[in-house]
Amino acid sequence: KRFLFWNRSKKPKSGYKCKKKFFSSSKITKAKNAACRKILKNKQKSAFPSLHTALKFIIPGPYLEWPIKRNGRFWNRWSKNKYRIVLTKRCKVVGAAIRNKDGSYTKCKRIDRKRDEDDDEDDDEDDDE
Repeated sequence: KRFLFWNRSKKPKSGYKCKKKFFSSSKITKAKNAACRKILKNKQKSAFPSLHTALKFIIPGPYLEWPIKRNGRFWNRWSKNKYRIVLTKRCKVVGAAIRNKDGSYTKCKRIDRKRDEDDDEDDDEDDDE
């Protein structure tokens, strides 16, 4: 018999947490690269990238949205997905969001493990004094 173990206490890597779903930075980058190829060609033949006006971010818009795919494949009309990245026309990812059934959006939380680890180290230094 084989047993599979994984450490549930392990902190997730950098990326976006959308409710219970986590998207790694590499998955976000794959979605961004697919979106940027379309944006830079400037030939709108499909539903994406689409204009995103629902949420505001620190970086000024206009914003476009692109689906985050599980398998990294290109989006088509039969594989709709509610998880989206939001990016500028210059291909800078500004966030991620969930498109709800009613058409509204919920912003995903950015998780940056590098920054969190640096903050933890700073806290340790304060204890020594």
